[in-house]
Amino acid sequence: MIDRLSLTRDQLAALLAHHADVLAAGFRADLSTAIPEDQEGIGRAAGLLDLHAQRLTADEETVAVAELLDSMMTCPVDQPAVEPADQPRLFHLQRDHDVSGVSGTGRVANGVLWPDGTVSLRWIGERPSTVHWDRLADAKHVHGHGGATRIVWAEEQLAALTEADRRFLTFALDQAAEEMSLGDGFTDADQSALDKLRRIANEQP
Repeated sequence: MIDRLSLTRDQLAALLAHHADVLAAGFRADLSTAIPEDQEGIGRAAGLLDLHAQRLTADEETVAVAELLDSMMTCPVDQPAVEPADQPRLFHLQRDHDVSGVSGTGRVANGVLWPDGTVSLRWIGERPSTVHWDRLADAKHVHGHGGATRIVWAEEQLAALTEADRRFLTFALDQAAEEMSLGDGFTDADQSALDKLRRIANEQP
């Protein structure tokens, strides 16, 4: 296991460019399931991440890229905390397709998997309710609707972005906001998409 990795400035820039490419690919993969009003903004964000990747590997550094690399080359690295294995796990139910036509789509319930294996679910909506299950498998069998509803674990959602990812995403979004605001066609949907991505970047694990 490698605890620390020493990189040259060029190697760090290449690594960050790779992060930008991965994030852009992830946004493009989400386009097929995004609501129509968010699709344009997500597509623009992906395109701007492509642009940032090109700038990171360009022959000459821009001021913004130089500041980013300088800050990361001097950033101290802390060892991640080890979470105890006997703690409750938080999750939510994400419904991609409303089979029943009642609860709608999106985040429909918040849940806790307790250390003894039992599950508590708190449903979201006009008539919220709480239910308990002896096993997670039983809750998935009843509410999963054949894959239409999936479990999203809180720690995995936050762990999807490393600290380097968050720093670079914040930098990229600042640049995206500046460039889109100076160009034509900057819409409320674009702003909404940027605000959503900023919230993701600012979430603390």
